[in-house]
Amino acid sequence: MEESPLSERELLIDYLIGLRLDRARSFLQLAKLSPYGNRADLRERLQEALDRGRIDTDSLILFLDEVEPWGKQHVFVYDPPTRLPSGWENPGAVRQELLRSGLGELIDKPLPLALPEELAISSVRVDDRALWILAVERRDHVERVETLDPPAQQLVDGRFVEYRAYQRVVTRGIVLFRWDMVGRSATLHLSQGTTSYSYDEAEERFQRLVGGVMPIDRFDRRDLRPAIRRLYDQEVAGDGEVRSHRFRYRSALGRDVDIASPTAAESVLGESFIDQALSLVASRSAGRIGNFYWLAGTGPVPGSNPIPREQHIVVLGEEGRVHFMTASSEDIVSYVLQRLQALS
Repeated sequence: MEESPLSERELLIDYLIGLRLDRARSFLQLAKLSPYGNRADLRERLQEALDRGRIDTDSLILFLDEVEPWGKQHVFVYDPPTRLPSGWENPGAVRQELLRSGLGELIDKPLPLALPEELAISSVRVDDRALWILAVERRDHVERVETLDPPAQQLVDGRFVEYRAYQRVVTRGIVLFRWDMVGRSATLHLSQGTTSYSYDEAEERFQRLVGGVMPIDRFDRRDLRPAIRRLYDQEVAGDGEVRSHRFRYRSALGRDVDIASPTAAESVLGESFIDQALSLVASRSAGRIGNFYWLAGTGPVPGSNPIPREQHIVVLGEEGRVHFMTASSEDIVSYVLQRLQALS
């Protein structure tokens, strides 16, 4: 028996409840609804408010489009090409190319509610300095639901069998490409998937999707290993922008050295003989992974640092990839990425 499709309201509530809980609660506060309770409580309250007309679907869509791309995410950082084909030199020309390619109808369009079976471009934005291409995909996975397990073992063919319950979960995956043509930076943001989700494969899917429209093949991943080293040097000098939780270095002959602090609240630095060893390793090998807590009120212009409290990130230097371990906001994600690009 086929499952009946979810209504627009049910989809919207699913997407909102699937966000980090404080984000879902913030919408209820904006809508002047009680933000207290667990996810089931919030779902029931949202459904009732929609049914009674206290909130409408448009307000939910606008909220989701604003916050959904800035949840936990993996970001590929690119070096923009030094030479571009004709028509891709500035935002004005890019807009014309997009209109000629048939993507004009997607400019400034909100995210779709119904999920495509495969990754699909859903919205395009061009302003006076940057291009945004946003795509969505359907992501399916199963989760254990212990409360639905049968109460006891059952005898089947003379053997005791235990049955365990799982539920299928469908989520909306976000893939966002941002190209700042004035600041000369480009990034691909992928909302966090399950442990089996491949971000490299998602990048390939996106490249195939837009390859016939824009010169995506001219963007190469940026080497972020220099940023890992400079963040380490800053911390050693006492003016660090981050607190290091873990470093992994790789020698020229392929040996890895992994050093971690005892807790996330403490720096890797702090024991003299470890510091000496780390200094020697850092001077003779490349920073492969940096696990950091980016600090508020730091940087070359502390007043421009928008981080209200430390932001947990992991930098995979060789892969040109940054993992934002907690849901954040656009200005914080942009700031951290700008600093990593400046340091690399």
